[in-house]
Amino acid sequence: MTKKPLISIITPSLNRADMIATAIESVFNQDYPYIEHIIMDGGSMDGTLDVVKRYSHLKIISEPDQGLYDAINKGIQLARGEIIGLLNTDDCYEPNVFSQLAECFQRHPEAFAVCGGSSYFVDQDQREDTILRLPPITQGDLPERLTIGIPAINSFFFRKAAFDTIGYFDLGYRLASDRDFLLKFACAGLPLVSFSEDVYRYRSHPGSLTIYNVWKPLLLDELLRLAAVYSQPNIKAPIRIACLKWENVYTLDVIGHFIRRRDFRSAFQYFFRTSRRHWWWPIYFMFSFPLKVVRYLRGNKSVLLSKSISG
Repeated sequence: MTKKPLISIITPSLNRADMIATAIESVFNQDYPYIEHIIMDGGSMDGTLDVVKRYSHLKIISEPDQGLYDAINKGIQLARGEIIGLLNTDDCYEPNVFSQLAECFQRHPEAFAVCGGSSYFVDQDQREDTILRLPPITQGDLPERLTIGIPAINSFFFRKAAFDTIGYFDLGYRLASDRDFLLKFACAGLPLVSFSEDVYRYRSHPGSLTIYNVWKPLLLDELLRLAAVYSQPNIKAPIRIACLKWENVYTLDVIGHFIRRRDFRSAFQYFFRTSRRHWWWPIYFMFSFPLKVVRYLRGNKSVLLSKSISG
């Protein structure tokens, strides 16, 4: 009989006493017995530690860290499992998917990661309403989904060997290191297997680090920096081309956002930043931005808010 792989779930935590129990129970109630769940708490002061200590099966580390990705990196280093999953305190896994995920890894020993589908939900009137569903990412989808699309890293399960191969999360990015890691994964050409079922549910709420903070200057700058890094000549063509397109679309979105807010100074800053990188960008802007404005005025107001700015 083939030995079942141990799945290690890493949950970075800071002051989420009101939500973390749902996340923990979505792991505890899975249909798979070989699970290690590690809580990496950054020093919560709101009762989060009191909540997690009710669950005797958890491995709890509470110590200062340098942010979300430092906590995740520490958790990965502590993990004993062959398979690593990342679970946010405000999200949850779909019921009874771990057994199928483990079988998928066993059927595909070449795979460094398995990616399932995911969804976004809001709590309304004591029920969860799904507002968006994202299909699983395939190997061929990686360039577009990691740039213009929504990468949804929590719907990925990685072999621990993937981190040994390409490294851990870069602490130089405070909000976009997950996207950077996935771009490194794609550039390395590591095999990815798509899993047809939904595996992860994102909670949409005002306290989310990226869903409600897509226009924060730090995130805007980090995503633009990523687009520049991965559109360099030494990057594989599919990724390089996708990142160049991402930089163009993203910069148009950002400029449109600031113009609507009458923050013309910020709009010009982003215009000139990209113009310095690409001599032809002002010409691209001259033809492309008016088309966006026309589509916006015709009623498609979401056109100036690209998916590319979701973390």
